[in-house]
Amino acid sequence: MSTINHNSKSTRFASRFKLRCLWATAVLVVVIGGTALAIYQSDRTDRLADTSFRGTTIPVKVHSLGRLEPQSRVIRLSSPTAAEGSRIEQLTVREGDALHAGQVVAVLDTHDRRKSALEEAEARVRVAQAKLLQIKAGAKPGDIVAQQSVITRCRFVLKNAEAELERSRKLAASRTISESDFEQRKLQVERSQQDLEQAQATLESLQEVRQVDIDLQQQEIESAIATATRARADLDATLIKTPIAGHVLRIHTRAGERVSDKGVMEIGQIDVMYVVAEVYEADISRIRIGQSAQARLTGSTISIAGQVEEIGLIVGRKDVLNNDPVSDTDARVVEVRVRLDSADSSRVSGFSNARCEITFEGKTESHTAE
Repeated sequence: MSTINHNSKSTRFASRFKLRCLWATAVLVVVIGGTALAIYQSDRTDRLADTSFRGTTIPVKVHSLGRLEPQSRVIRLSSPTAAEGSRIEQLTVREGDALHAGQVVAVLDTHDRRKSALEEAEARVRVAQAKLLQIKAGAKPGDIVAQQSVITRCRFVLKNAEAELERSRKLAASRTISESDFEQRKLQVERSQQDLEQAQATLESLQEVRQVDIDLQQQEIESAIATATRARADLDATLIKTPIAGHVLRIHTRAGERVSDKGVMEIGQIDVMYVVAEVYEADISRIRIGQSAQARLTGSTISIAGQVEEIGLIVGRKDVLNNDPVSDTDARVVEVRVRLDSADSSRVSGFSNARCEITFEGKTESHTAE
């Protein structure tokens, strides 16, 4: 009887074990099938999405910080003779004044001294030129007439000496005079002949104009002109002129003050304003010439718009920083110049160097799976 009960219990245990194995196998098959189906559906969805967006473009915005700047950029005028510690004698403009190219905006205290030096150099040029004319003209007519009179007198003296020598020769033949007296008459004739020759040579020298004298004086003139040119340049250096047409943005040095490292003043062409955006080097590939950009002055509600006109060629450090104390101040950026529309330029013409927040509107192609 006990044997029958033991066999019955073994049979029931074996049946239960087989049933559990069947359930486990069914669950495993369901899990594996569900996972495979999910993977298939996900891959199919990705393929459909990739096919639907292939070749399309999606908008991408690039944000950056920047500053306002005049068309000519901000130009800082300084003294050409800053090494001499020049002092401003006179200012001819005020802040906000309009300027034309070449206009004198300031006069240095060395202007009067340099002006006198120029006048002296120009006078030396005139003197050298007058001497050249004198050389070309030769001797004065009065000197020539006087020398001709000297020649006439020498001829008369020579003629008398020759007559005396002829009489002495006859007297010496008759031994009326001594031999020494005869030699004296002969020596007098020779002296008179030499005086006549010298007088004639002097007249020829007065009438002669030598090319070597003309060349020498021409060099003197060129040297004087060079000195005058340098003096004129030194005088021009005492006048501070604007190289462009624009407006006076700020004056750093007033009348009576010495020119410092800041220069005399800052000028710029504010009729057309630009936004200089500092775009991260990782985003610069999304910027192109002619791209639209929107900007807003930091801390204000002024919004301005323009188009990208120039993309920089140098990667450098940021100049415009935000208020975040943990911001990346060593980030590498590229400057992008955005030309503002005419209406917006006039609105912000008085805000040079103001900080801006710029957004570039662009498009880029979506990724295409292979």
